[in-house]
Amino acid sequence: MRYARFSRFSNLLTFVFYLIRSLLDLLNPITYFAFFYRYCPRKLYRSVYPVVSVGNLVMGGSGKTPFVIWLAKALLDQGFKLAVFNRNYGGKAWFPKKFSDYYGFEDLKCFGDEACLYRSLLPSFVDVVSGPVKWRNVKFYDGLFSSMGSPMSSLRPIFLLDDGFQHHNLKKDFEIVLVNVERRFHLSVIPFGEGREHVSALRQADAVILTRANKLDANKLQSFQKFIQLFTKPNSLILHADFQENWPKLESFIKIIVITSFAHPQSFIKEVDNRYPGQIVATMMLRDHQVPSPRTIKKIHRLLDQEQNSILLCTYKDWVKLQFFFSC
Repeated sequence: MRYARFSRFSNLLTFVFYLIRSLLDLLNPITYFAFFYRYCPRKLYRSVYPVVSVGNLVMGGSGKTPFVIWLAKALLDQGFKLAVFNRNYGGKAWFPKKFSDYYGFEDLKCFGDEACLYRSLLPSFVDVVSGPVKWRNVKFYDGLFSSMGSPMSSLRPIFLLDDGFQHHNLKKDFEIVLVNVERRFHLSVIPFGEGREHVSALRQADAVILTRANKLDANKLQSFQKFIQLFTKPNSLILHADFQENWPKLESFIKIIVITSFAHPQSFIKEVDNRYPGQIVATMMLRDHQVPSPRTIKKIHRLLDQEQNSILLCTYKDWVKLQFFFSC
């Protein structure tokens, strides 16, 4: 009984803490800049096909990319025709491109790792379009089909826009926002947290997905969900999502060199250490979306030569870049 009372009191304190942090964000000038950027009048590009946006509130690490892949496959199972759009983070191209079935190292340098990741994990008949400006990517793709006279309207098309919550020059028909519950104490607007804008921006979301919900105690998750509900529309969906992780089976004598370019690399390194205790011999943290330089590749080769029975362990997102320099 005492534990139950303490638990309820602890959840109440946590809820109050979330609320105070959100109120303190109102003293941050970046909050008002983001508010003005979101709501200032502008001309929107409207696609002839429905656009579903998947975004987040913070600077990364919410699981947008795996969620977009899962959502694309789920929509394909329902018979929809899909195209996936993203900005070429880390790429050098100044123009949009529709990817073919195959991508090479030049595509990686021009259009970034996320576009190549989508191309490698989604079926070949799902078009992947990448470029520096998201609404121009959609306009470019619309132009391709209008010029060819494609009867795409009979195919039930849906456009998936990756990282589109803060992109306001495109008319979006459905907004999905992902919130990583493990980063719930980091929602404050930068520089005091990792937030791109105030949590009240969730008022524009049609669905909020609380990711990694299985990592949080049920009472803490409920308290955080109640806080999120303060800022969402009455008819907004609030759902929970857990990501399936595929870890290799490794013998205890195998030494691991961890390479990661996550937005929060320490969380991945900690997870590896928990699964393979005492086997990590080196770690290398790259910038998110960074294409490895020749110097970086030489350093990795040197680490592999120094350690016997050693392997590289990374996410598939990093392997999209490293596969041009290493073999399985």
